[in-house]
Amino acid sequence: MSYRIPTKGERMHEPLSEGEKKRIIELKLSGKCSQIEIARMFRVHAQTVRLVLREAGIGRYAELTPELEAEAVRLLQTQSVPKVAKQLRLSSSKVREIRDNHGIDPKRYAEICKLSPEKRKEIEKAAREHTDYCLNVAEKLGVHPQSVRKYAHQVLGSGRFRPGNRVEPMTSNFPQNSVITAMTKQIEQNLNFAALDECDDDAKLSVFDEPNALHVLDERAALFMTDLAVQTSFDGKMPDTEWLAGCMSEKFLEYIPANIWNKLAQGDQRLLRTSVHIQFLTAAEALRVSVAHRNDVAN
Repeated sequence: MSYRIPTKGERMHEPLSEGEKKRIIELKLSGKCSQIEIARMFRVHAQTVRLVLREAGIGRYAELTPELEAEAVRLLQTQSVPKVAKQLRLSSSKVREIRDNHGIDPKRYAEICKLSPEKRKEIEKAAREHTDYCLNVAEKLGVHPQSVRKYAHQVLGSGRFRPGNRVEPMTSNFPQNSVITAMTKQIEQNLNFAALDECDDDAKLSVFDEPNALHVLDERAALFMTDLAVQTSFDGKMPDTEWLAGCMSEKFLEYIPANIWNKLAQGDQRLLRTSVHIQFLTAAEALRVSVAHRNDVAN
C-alpha cells in the first residue's frame, strides 16, 4: 500500500459527489480549464480528476472526428501547431499529421508572423527609447509577444530582459549594444592591429614592457562605459559596484581578439584581467560617489 502526502488545502476524507463529478466533466469538455486547475477548484489531487474523467471515458486527448479534423485544418491556416493542439485537445503529433495530410505548408504560420517594416520600426523605437513592454507593444501591433521580444533583442543585442512592471521596459542587466560598441571602439583605438598581426607567432606580447606593451583601457574610457551601462541597463541607479566592475571587465576582455590574447603569457593575462577589473572598479566607485552626491544635493 503506497502512502501519498496530501497537497496543501486538499480534502482527503471527503469523496466527490455525483454533482461535482458531473461539473468536472463539463469543465474538462469545455476546454477552459486544465486538470490541475480543476483539481484546485474542488480541493482534490489532480490524479482524482484523472480517475473521474477516465471513468467517464474521457482521455487526455479528444477522439479525432471528421468535424474536429476540419476545424484543425481551418485553424492551421492562421495558427501554430501547439496552439491548435491545445484548443482542440489533440496531441501535437496528431495535428502535424493532419497538417501534412492536407498539404499545409509548415512555413505558412511563420510567414504570417513576419513583421512588416512599419511594425519593425515601431518595435525598434519602443526598444531604443524603452517606452513600453513587449506584451503591450505586441497587443498594440497585433503580433505575438515573442516576435516583439526577438526583434527587440536583435536591436539591443542585450541579455534577458528584466521581468516586472517596476523596471524600465526592455532593459537587461547586461551591457546593451551602445556599451558593446563603446568597448570595441576603445579596444580598436588602443590596439595597433596591423603592427600586432605582423609580430612573429612565437613572439610574446607583454602588458607593461615596451615596445610590445598592450594598452587597452584608460580611466576616462572606463568611466564613460560604466556610466553608459548604468544609464542604459539600470535606469540610472547604481547596482553593487563590485558586481558591476566584474561584469564590465569580463565583457570588455571578451572583445580582445583571440590571436592577440594568445600572444600574452599566462602571467600577463592575469595582470591584464586584474588591471582592467581595477579600472572598472575605480570608475564604478567614482560614479557611485557622484550619484550619491547628486542625490544629496537634490534632497
